[in-house]
Amino acid sequence: MVRTMLLLNNGEILYERPVEEIINQQAKWFWVDFSEPTAQEIQYLSDIFAFHHLAIEDCLHLLQRPKIDDFGDYRFFVLHAVSNQKGKPEEINLFVAKNYIVSFRMNPNQDLDKVWNQVKQNPELTQKGPDYLLYLIIDRLVDQYFPVLLRIDDELERLESENFLRPSQRMINRVFKIRKDLLSLRRSLEPYREVVREILHPEDEKWKIKYRIFFGDIYDHLAKLLEMTDTYRQIGSDLIESYVSLNSQRMNRVMVTLTVITTIFMPLTFLAGIYGMNFDNMPELHWKYGYFFVLTLMSVIAGGMVIWFRRRGWF
Repeated sequence: MVRTMLLLNNGEILYERPVEEIINQQAKWFWVDFSEPTAQEIQYLSDIFAFHHLAIEDCLHLLQRPKIDDFGDYRFFVLHAVSNQKGKPEEINLFVAKNYIVSFRMNPNQDLDKVWNQVKQNPELTQKGPDYLLYLIIDRLVDQYFPVLLRIDDELERLESENFLRPSQRMINRVFKIRKDLLSLRRSLEPYREVVREILHPEDEKWKIKYRIFFGDIYDHLAKLLEMTDTYRQIGSDLIESYVSLNSQRMNRVMVTLTVITTIFMPLTFLAGIYGMNFDNMPELHWKYGYFFVLTLMSVIAGGMVIWFRRRGWF
C-alpha cells in the first residue's frame, strides 16, 4: 500500500494522489508512505524516486542497525520501532530531503499510522515542513521503548520477590531471557542516539534543522532509555547472583548436616565394628551388662558430640 500527502505552494493539501503525479507537482513538500508494498510499489523507489540501490537494499534486507546515510540531495534513515506485542525492534526506513519524506516499512506499523493521522487531523502541522515531520516520527518511535522497558521493570520486581520466597530454575531462566531482550534493546538504542546526534550536529551545513530543541528532547529520552536498560540488566545480574548465593548457602547447610551426621556415627560405627568381630577371646561378649554398657557408651558419645557441635555453631 502506498499513500501520499502533498502540500502545494498555495497551502492546499492533497491526499492519495498517484506517486507519478506527485513528482511532477509544484509542491512545497510531500510525504509518500510505503506500507507492506508490493513488488511493483517497491520498484517506485528506483524508477520514480531514483534512490540509490544501496539504500533500497537496506530497505529490503532486514534488520539493519539505526543509521544515517548522506546521498547528497537526500538522507537515508534506518530507524527501529518496538510497537509490536513482543517488543522486538522492527525496521522503519526514511528518505528525507528538504522538500519530501518517503517512509518505507515491510510490515504494518501503528506508530507511523498514528503520526500520519495526527498530521492529517491537524493540517497546521504541514506548514512546519519535513523537519518537524521527521521529529514527530522519531519522537513517536523512541517513546514506544518506554512501555517495553516499564513492563520489564514490573517483571523484574515480581521475579525479585519470587527469588527470595521460592527461587527456582524457571525463574532464573526467565531472568536470562530478560537480559537477552535488554541487550537487543540496547543494541538498538545506542546507534539510535548516534542518529539523533547526527541530526543535531550534521557534517553538512545544509542539513541543519530548525527544531533543534525538539530533537534535543529526543536525545535526552534516548539517554534515559539507555540508563534504564543498564539498570535493569544490573538488576538481572543481581538476581542471578542472589540465586547462585542462595543455592550455595542451601548446599552448604546440607553438607554441614551430612558432615555432622557422618561425624557422629563414626565412633558409633567403630564400636559396632569392634564388637561385631567374631573372636572367642572377647571378655565383654560374656559380660551380663556388656550390651547395655555399650549402648549407653554409644549414646553418651553421640549426645556429647551433638552438644559440642551446637556450641560451636555447626547447626
